[in-house]
Amino acid sequence: MSQVENEVDLASVKVKALEWVYGEGNYEGQQVWHAGDPWLFWIVKNTDRTQYVWCETLNLEGFVPASPVRGQFYTLDEAKAAAQADFDRRIRSALALNEPRP
Repeated sequence: MSQVENEVDLASVKVKALEWVYGEGNYEGQQVWHAGDPWLFWIVKNTDRTQYVWCETLNLEGFVPASPVRGQFYTLDEAKAAAQADFDRRIRSALALNEPRP
């Protein structure tokens, strides 16, 4: 199987959609959505901001307020789509297709 065939096959792999859970944040009016268990990604919307901030959790034991910001978006759907695309890319990069047997 050629490298090109591998890439086509990996691109056709369906990755399970992230399941987002809504919750209130630590501050008044703050909204938080998280996906994964433990939280892999989270999106926060503060009352004094117009954008949704997508972050990545580096601590496998849960929420870390200082997690790296991965992007800022004007809609929740845009933030979720960016997180899903990143998740899909990471899953596919970890897969290896079996070579055909002679």
